[in-house]
Amino acid sequence: MAFFDHYLVTVHDATTRGWEVHVRARVAEVEEHSSELVLRCPTASIEIDSVHLQGVESPTRLSDDGEDWLLELRDGEDSHWDGRYLDFTLYWNPDADATPPAGKYRAPCLAIPDMLPAIVEPVGTSEWELPRVEWGDELPPGLNAGGASIPDWRGRPTPEFLQLVICVDTSGAPESDHLVMTGDSSCRDVKRLRQAYAYAAPLVDFLRKEMKFGKPARCVPCLSNADDNYSWTGAYFPIRPAYLGAVDRGHGRGTMVVSALAHAWLGAGIRVSGENAAELTFGLSGAISLWWMQQKGYVDQLRERLRRASVAAQPTTPEGVPHPPMIAAAVELELFAKFESAKARRFIRALVNDNWGRYVEQEEVISSLRRLGVTVPYVFA
Repeated sequence: MAFFDHYLVTVHDATTRGWEVHVRARVAEVEEHSSELVLRCPTASIEIDSVHLQGVESPTRLSDDGEDWLLELRDGEDSHWDGRYLDFTLYWNPDADATPPAGKYRAPCLAIPDMLPAIVEPVGTSEWELPRVEWGDELPPGLNAGGASIPDWRGRPTPEFLQLVICVDTSGAPESDHLVMTGDSSCRDVKRLRQAYAYAAPLVDFLRKEMKFGKPARCVPCLSNADDNYSWTGAYFPIRPAYLGAVDRGHGRGTMVVSALAHAWLGAGIRVSGENAAELTFGLSGAISLWWMQQKGYVDQLRERLRRASVAAQPTTPEGVPHPPMIAAAVELELFAKFESAKARRFIRALVNDNWGRYVEQEEVISSLRRLGVTVPYVFA
């Protein structure tokens, strides 16, 4: 299997095709050797323009839209990919208007490595270390960035990222070391961004101070009313303005926002690996959001949220086969029930702080949950 373990990213000035992004990605290979690799791009807002790799025949487009590329080692080349550098140029258009084709998404922000072309044959990931992302040069004017990074010895962020999120910058919009607001082309006015920032900033502070998430992360909420954006991934999440206090000042969906913000630590600084990684991550962040609601004293809202989560946690088939929302809701409810104990909060805090920059196998997370007395669905058995 093969994967990328390091990215060097340089963004050039925008053209009529979008922002020009050059990426140098280092290939790591484990176990099997193959003379061929296939790359795939997951979003419609990103157009791969060129791909170059030393010792490789001219890459072949496997689809007219450039979604899939085939790379094949030349005859006589050493038949391994480990340590080779792949250079590719792409154009990122955060304001793409066309409806994406099936299976594709808009990208109002560029989350790296999540939205970059990935190796799909032979597919694989590191067992331990998350890929590292670094800048090749400064961002051009008109862009901003957030994400999760490796801390220095004082705990301050370094230019070595675990996830890098590039977004469109709006002059006059507020920002901090932990939060930068952006939006798609229809939601970029300063007033909206300021109201959203005022709503989100205390929630980021809650995660940093009450949950003691001390590792460096800069969250990037992206205001958008579109339904076909690339979904939550780490520090980046698209969200409707009304949910983030940008329509009716001070009113939004706090539990949703807390859960989404927590992914900067639970889904970018660390990443759970395994078949049900997404459900576990949403279960963990959901439990945090319920605890936030309890701490704020929102009794009626908490009761309704618990009711909905209880319904979601019930099997929807006669056989009782768990489905993703059920798994996430079950973990969320069970873990929240343990939050009265400081031990449960210490578990999530240690999960983040002790594993920063690493993949964490779902079996490890499940074992820790069960030691806390959390009942997880049998699908994890």
